Amino acid sequence: MSLQDQLLKAGLVDNNKAKKVRTDKRKQSKKARKSNQEIVNETAIEAKKRREEQAERDRQLNQEKQKKLEQKAIQSQIQQLIKMNQLDRGDGDISYRFMFRDKAQSIYVTPLIQKRLASGKLTIVLAGEQEGVWQFEVVPPQVSEKIALRDSSRLVELNGIEEDEEDDYYADFQIPDDLMW
Repeated sequence: MSLQDQLLKAGLVDNNKAKKVRTDKRKQSKKARKSNQEIVNETAIEAKKRREEQAERDRQLNQEKQKKLEQKAIQSQIQQLIKMNQLDRGDGDISYRFMFRDKAQSIYVTPLIQKRLASGKLTIVLAGEQEGVWQFEVVPPQVSEKIALRDSSRLVELNGIEEDEEDDYYADFQIPDDLMW
């Protein structure tokens, strides 16, 4: 027998008051369960949100890693293309000058390579950089086109001398083969 039943039997509490106490007690317990559920739900929602944010960060990091790997693979392909197709400049004794990143550069080539570079039948490409010094190589135009598809910044001189509209006046004049600048 509960305390409430004993109080009713003793006549200290009437039936209406006992019902009211029971109803209040039930409401309080229901309210307590509901608030516990809300706390649990809020915690679960926050945890789910944190997991989603972490998953998004992981996806972004994976994408960045993938891009870096792709860039590295592209640079390796370019290096391989250059290494396999570079022309032997031999003991070139002619200095061929060209502009690269707003600076005059030069490489030593043979007379045949010089003529072919001037006529646009060969292309100069950036092969790499060692200790702050750029390394250039001469390749056929077909190879330079493949390099341009992967990374156009590696092309130094494509198709020889580019003609502007202003230079049309000089189109009729022959350029001497031995001209050095």
